[in-house]
Amino acid sequence: SGWTIMWRNDPYFEFAPDGLFVFVTAPIGMSGKSILCNTTQACNYYRGFTAINAGTLHFQLQATGTPNDEVLFALFGVDPTTTWLGGVRLNTANHLELVTTNDTGNVDLGAYTANTTVCVTIQFDALNHVDQYRASVDGGSFRSWTPTFSPFSSVGNISLQDRTTNSTAVYYDDIGPAACSAPSS
Repeated sequence: SGWTIMWRNDPYFEFAPDGLFVFVTAPIGMSGKSILCNTTQACNYYRGFTAINAGTLHFQLQATGTPNDEVLFALFGVDPTTTWLGGVRLNTANHLELVTTNDTGNVDLGAYTANTTVCVTIQFDALNHVDQYRASVDGGSFRSWTPTFSPFSSVGNISLQDRTTNSTAVYYDDIGPAACSAPSS
């Protein structure tokens, strides 16, 4: 609940995405339906929700190989056209990382193993940790509070980005404020 719009192809993406995310039967380690970029072209979708200034968002991610470009779960302010805050990225070295200001000094969240489901938790608090956020993987310890890309007073949009153009399939599942299901892969 709290979603204000359905999933939409993101017209504000830095390049025109050609691929479409589709809902598919979840792979082993996830349940129900998952979101998958259905092509070897880039996909980027966003969804708005009732803006909050402090909270936690969770998502599951599973990739079938090593991406040849970034895969990103991004946070945005109320206006997705101007307030990109940051996110968690699966990079081309198969590491999860928390993206920081100007994309320098990103925080390593650990190595990722293909075909493994991970649950990522992102926490933000615009009042007590101004312009910062942090993340944990699979219920582990949170990393230190890290600067966001842009100043923010609230979070109101998320974006799923898959820029891979190789055969790596990337699945997203259990997206929202409720904790992820325990990974079972």
